[in-house]
Amino acid sequence: LKSDDLHSFHKKRFPEGHGPTNFTRWTSLRPTLSHTDRRLWYPIQYAMWFEPYLLGVIPNDKQHVLLPRYFEDFRGYGMNKVAWVLEVHLSNYKFGVLPPTVWVVHVPHVSSVSNRQTRINQRTALPRFEAHLKQTYGYSNGVAAAPKRGG
Repeated sequence: LKSDDLHSFHKKRFPEGHGPTNFTRWTSLRPTLSHTDRRLWYPIQYAMWFEPYLLGVIPNDKQHVLLPRYFEDFRGYGMNKVAWVLEVHLSNYKFGVLPPTVWVVHVPHVSSVSNRQTRINQRTALPRFEAHLKQTYGYSNGVAAAPKRGG
């Protein structure tokens, strides 16, 4: 990351996707052996359009809300993960960042036919998703229009 040989996913094209991660802070973490040590991870706030890679921990007791299911109306490429992470947030889950001993690598690829075709699906699925959010969570702020993506 420091040499810019590797960089955060869509760092310039879509910074909203991973902005809350704060990669400068992430690269400064010093992992320890204790899972309770705050230097091992740090909490972050959810922001609209956040689409992190997630590890979920669900206790076995019945007092915790289960992770929501993906909203199946978003098919193919786009909005499925953003929508799901918004629902995770609305379900009162908290987000945190693990130290740089944990890596996920995305290999760039050309845009697929599925990518282009599902943009139409998003426009029809979005009103249904917003109705679902209102009915399920009482959330009526809507889902803001996607930010314009850079180069």
